[in-house]
Amino acid sequence: MDNKDTLTLTREDILQKQFTKNIKGYDPAEVDDFLDVVIGDYGCFLKFQEESKRYTDTLELENAKLKEKMRKLELENSRLQARLKGIKETDKVTTENIDLLQKIAKYEKFLYSQGYDVRSIK
Repeated sequence: MDNKDTLTLTREDILQKQFTKNIKGYDPAEVDDFLDVVIGDYGCFLKFQEESKRYTDTLELENAKLKEKMRKLELENSRLQARLKGIKETDKVTTENIDLLQKIAKYEKFLYSQGYDVRSIK
């Protein structure tokens, strides 16, 4: 029996197999040869089944990791959205912004008059 990775027989090959009859029944060598091929195919099928199981297990583990990562990202997204709710959703200039800019300008002018460089203040 050789070590192979492909199936030799089909379902129909097995179902429709006809053995040569002799005086004692079927030719034992012919039956033995056919069963060797069936055993080889069965070994190939078992190997495929084991590889498929390992591959499926690997995919399920990776899927579980990705689901956990997605859950964490969804939680982080919810937290960030909650933090952003308090921020104004407009970039329009408001009178409040203009008032604040005017106050900042006055403070800068005062600090310059006192000898401070406002660009050095952190």
